[in-house]
Amino acid sequence: MEVKEATLGDLREWLRLARQVQHVFGSMVTEHGFQALLRQAIQDGSAYCVREEDGEPGTPLCGGILISREENGVSWVAVAREHRRKGVAVLLMEAALELLDSSRPVSLTTFDAAVPGAEGVRKLYEQLGFRPQGTGERTAMGFPTEVFIKPRKEEPENF
Repeated sequence: MEVKEATLGDLREWLRLARQVQHVFGSMVTEHGFQALLRQAIQDGSAYCVREEDGEPGTPLCGGILISREENGVSWVAVAREHRRKGVAVLLMEAALELLDSSRPVSLTTFDAAVPGAEGVRKLYEQLGFRPQGTGERTAMGFPTEVFIKPRKEEPENF
């Protein structure tokens, strides 16, 4: 499995992936704002994906991630149901961390610990060095969230 920069040829499959997670994020697929954001992220080189069998653009997605270089954070990440617990989220997050500026804190918002099923993703983020920092905004579906921060990488001291 390889993380690749998404292309506009992947747009339909991104929307299929978003449809799978609407029950927690809200109705994104039919929202013009989400579609515009997704299209812009692809055009800006801020959308990355893992395609089934490392296929060409337009191949069904195992997972996808949107990053914000300006905010130095992960904006959105999702893994298709049939590809969960297979290391896709780890690959996407590791790729994002390589692309973001490690000399600055890296941020993301995830589900609060009280949300059923949030344990796995929260554990992954903590294993990658993220730490809970406080309450975030509720999702469109009303789920509480929490902001996580990965501290900036310290420069090694010169002796």
